[in-house]
Amino acid sequence: SASTIRWLYLSWQLDKESNNVFYGKKKEKKEITLIQSYFSNVKGKIFNEKLAFLNTLGDELSNRHSLGYLMIDTLLKLGLTGTVIGFIFMLLPIGSIKEFDPQILQQLLATMSGGMAIALYTTLTGLLTSMLLKFQYYLLDTAVINIINHLSSKFYEE
Repeated sequence: SASTIRWLYLSWQLDKESNNVFYGKKKEKKEITLIQSYFSNVKGKIFNEKLAFLNTLGDELSNRHSLGYLMIDTLLKLGLTGTVIGFIFMLLPIGSIKEFDPQILQQLLATMSGGMAIALYTTLTGLLTSMLLKFQYYLLDTAVINIINHLSSKFYEE
C-alpha cells in the first residue's frame, strides 16, 4: 500500500541520518540532513542549549511518522465501519419476513451469511493491515530513539 511505500522512504531517510551519527559517513551530495544541521547548530553551545536542540531534533524526526499513524488509525476504523455495514446487510432481510415458511428462512439465512462474511472480512482486513503498519512504524520510532540516545550519550562524554 501507499503507507508501506512511505514507510520505506522514511526508513531510507532515517538510514541516511543514522549513518551520520553512528558511522560518521559524509554525504557526496550537497544535501544536508537534519542531524548534520543539528551538529552545526550545537557547536559552542552550553549543555542546556544542546539538550534543547536534541529534543527539537527528536521531535522533527518523530513527526515524520505522523501520517503513518493517521493511516493506521484510518485502516482500523475502516475495518470497524465495514463490520457495521456487514451487520446492516445481515439484518436487513429480517424486516421483510411476513410469514415463517422454511423456504423463506433458507433464503434469509443465505442472505444473512453474506452480510456476516462482509462484517468479518472487513474486520480482519482492518485489523491485519493496521497491525502490520503499526509494527513498521514502531521500527522507525525505535530507530529514532536509538539515534537520539546515541547523540545524548555524546553530550555526557564531552
